[in-house]
Amino acid sequence: QRARFFVIPPTPTRQVAKHIMDRLGLQGMKTMGDLDGMSPRIMIPSHIIGPFDNQMLSEIEENDVDTILAMEITDFTVAIYARDSAQLGRGTCVLNAGHFNIEEPGMKWFAEVLMPELVPDVKTTFVKAGDSYTMILNN
Repeated sequence: QRARFFVIPPTPTRQVAKHIMDRLGLQGMKTMGDLDGMSPRIMIPSHIIGPFDNQMLSEIEENDVDTILAMEITDFTVAIYARDSAQLGRGTCVLNAGHFNIEEPGMKWFAEVLMPELVPDVKTTFVKAGDSYTMILNN
């Protein structure tokens, strides 16, 4: 379970989330933490769903991560850490676009680029599944 780390120019986390939603065609994103903080140091882990959560927390601390872009996440470990860190003024935030939403661009590439190269006699078509979540806003 190796995470990837990126450094970008300081960008408001809300703007990073909006960019990801626009690029993936999502209507919303589950978040926890400080959306009004800055996101120069971003971590993209594979999954945050249990056995490696303590290791993930150590990597977040060691790399001074501001924003965690998660495919899927349990609410009671890293997500709560981000919320608690944000409440302490650290600006930490989790952006959770959803497992299948993050994988969909790879599936498109697979169908349109890789399959024709690997199996040219089989016609493949990418069918966009769309946003996995339906967002309900309580306004």
